[in-house]
Amino acid sequence: MSIELMALAGVWLWDKYGEDALKSIAEKIGEKSTEKWKQFNWNSAAKKYRKALAEDYGKVRLLGTNEAVELEGIFTDTYILDKVSAFQRFDITELEKEPEKLSYREKERQNGFELIKKDEIKRWFILGKPGAGKTTFLKYITLQAVKGQLDKIPIFISLHRWASVVRNSADKKFNLMPYLVQQFELCDFPDAQAFIEHLLETGNALLLFDGLDEVNQADEERAHMLQALSDFSRAHRNCTVLLTCRVAAADYSLSEQFTYLEVADFTEEQITIFVKKWFKQDVARGEQFLEEFARDEHRGLRELAQVPILLTLLCLVYARKMEFPNRRADIYEEAIDALIETWDSKHRNIKRDVIYQGLSKRHKFQLFSRIATESFQNNQYFFEKQNLVKKINEFLKQLPNCQNQESDDGEAVLEAIAAQHGIFVERAKDIYSFAHLSFQEYFTARYVFENQAYGTIENLVLHIEEDRWHEVFLLTASLLDNADSFFKAMPVQINTLIADEPELVKLARWVVKKSDSVQTSDKLAAVRGFYYFLARDITRVRDHAIARDIVLVFPPPPAALVLACVLALPIDLALARDLDIDLALTRGLACDRVHTLTLTLDIDLAIDFAFFYIILLVKIFSLLPKINLHQEHYTDFFKLFDMLIKKVKQANLEDLAEKLTEIAKKDIPKQEALAENWKKPHKKLLALMQETRNIGHQWQLNTKQAEKLEKYLQAHLLLIKCLSLATVTNRTAIENGLLLPPDEINLKQ
Repeated sequence: MSIELMALAGVWLWDKYGEDALKSIAEKIGEKSTEKWKQFNWNSAAKKYRKALAEDYGKVRLLGTNEAVELEGIFTDTYILDKVSAFQRFDITELEKEPEKLSYREKERQNGFELIKKDEIKRWFILGKPGAGKTTFLKYITLQAVKGQLDKIPIFISLHRWASVVRNSADKKFNLMPYLVQQFELCDFPDAQAFIEHLLETGNALLLFDGLDEVNQADEERAHMLQALSDFSRAHRNCTVLLTCRVAAADYSLSEQFTYLEVADFTEEQITIFVKKWFKQDVARGEQFLEEFARDEHRGLRELAQVPILLTLLCLVYARKMEFPNRRADIYEEAIDALIETWDSKHRNIKRDVIYQGLSKRHKFQLFSRIATESFQNNQYFFEKQNLVKKINEFLKQLPNCQNQESDDGEAVLEAIAAQHGIFVERAKDIYSFAHLSFQEYFTARYVFENQAYGTIENLVLHIEEDRWHEVFLLTASLLDNADSFFKAMPVQINTLIADEPELVKLARWVVKKSDSVQTSDKLAAVRGFYYFLARDITRVRDHAIARDIVLVFPPPPAALVLACVLALPIDLALARDLDIDLALTRGLACDRVHTLTLTLDIDLAIDFAFFYIILLVKIFSLLPKINLHQEHYTDFFKLFDMLIKKVKQANLEDLAEKLTEIAKKDIPKQEALAENWKKPHKKLLALMQETRNIGHQWQLNTKQAEKLEKYLQAHLLLIKCLSLATVTNRTAIENGLLLPPDEINLKQ
């Protein structure tokens, strides 16, 4: 609290209680001082006090900016958990199997301000992760008191500043009353101590002590301050005291006096509220943020956003570029840097205890990377404290100039990292994890990047079938200075997924042969993805979705194709048997979209897709239990059929055009025909498509083969996404090598 505000803290009381306050302490201050109080210009000072209070605590500094913003413009209600993480007890094997057990605590969330407002408990020790919004919460409480929402006078005390004053004093003693009195008397406040004591004794004060973790532990500084706070709290039991601290730096010696709470992570609803407030001057941009933020690929960003300081970072990043970087490693690096260095040193001028004299930022990253990689390989997300300390000690012993350090320094380092950086967090009693899964994935990728010479890339690609490794693949690809070896290893590993299945190898060869036979300006990989899309039986909707996504990666016209496919093909034939015609056609009939699509495709692709889609619809008509085609549906179907014939003629395929025309005239049933009548044209059209277009073959895959094909396509989709983030020597060569049969891949290696 500034000196001026400390001096004016009593003004509010005078404005509220007037002569009654003066009479109650007249005996303490004496006649001379009483006269000074009467002459003090209380009324004008009261207005000045409120204005100054709002100026000092009505704004907050934001990460990444040099300007302060109005607190209430972005403040989102703070929620509190009444059980601190460190008080929970779980077995680590239990958590590994059911990590959601930690989530049950969300049911215990309470609105922090409403909890304080009840005034049922006088002592609150509020814990929170780095950047969780502890200081902002205290500032908000101060402002609400100014507005009369709390019937108390707030006195905001930065423990960091108080410690600095004591450090520079002669006796170096932590005695709060002299500190308060000194600040009041510097502004000529008459007989401050008596006034402050009255304020405390009557319970009209709300003491907000901010940032115990910002006080150094060197020379027992924090311990002495804690003792002073404890003594002060016992001596003044009537006033309300709030004390904030980072959760990992918490001291639980005050548990007899204080009730411990923990600031809860932001929920999805809170994130939305915060973002809308942030972009209130540009609502459209805020909506775009939320829409893009919800995409599957931004799962890691949504996890970061649970912490206010990191959500602020995401808003700043998006505001600058109107998009989130494709290279998510950039955001993770910025977020980690914010926690490790920027927020304290550059924005709040706080110098914390040195973690370890030999542990530079580079060494910290190496430590985090080793732990992340080893644990991720073992599918481990939680660590027992003793095992984590052991890993840290093993790392410390390998550092230069650290051989003479104590063997148990690992515990101190762990506690310091958790308290100062929040990279590790204590999830339950003596059970830790990375603060965010995104951080564990990032540091695992960083380990792969920094240790390529030791075969880390070759080891990474062995995990290509495992979904949980996919983000590590993407991050690794974006970190590599030259990813040529990465994209040499990936296709080889991908092809092992189908190499032992002759039917799948046969399918892969057909895709390549068919793709090579068409005239198109599209990239080979996109065309191959297109024919994988057409190759699979429609009952394998998931394979369709993956093949569709492969095509989506590449520029139009395949992207336009995918859009239509997404809308037109989310139906399987097994389901069609149980649907009425209206519902089936609502989901499966999109002739107008297909018609529009084929106008944008190269002619070979347009013919094949329209042919395929017509046969799909005829198949649906033949399976539906009852047929009642609306005139609109029937008309649209024939429009698509006519368009196919026109495209075939445009390609100078006269014989095919004649056969299609004949089928349309003689074999397509009337609108009111039974489902049975659609089976004959389906059989004829399918045979004609197989003969003339070399598509529509019935690939008889068993369940095992279908699963392998799904993994094969999924792995290629991952490779393509990695390629979009990577720096490579010859991108075209890599793209042309996608979706090749195993024997052709081996020839190219």
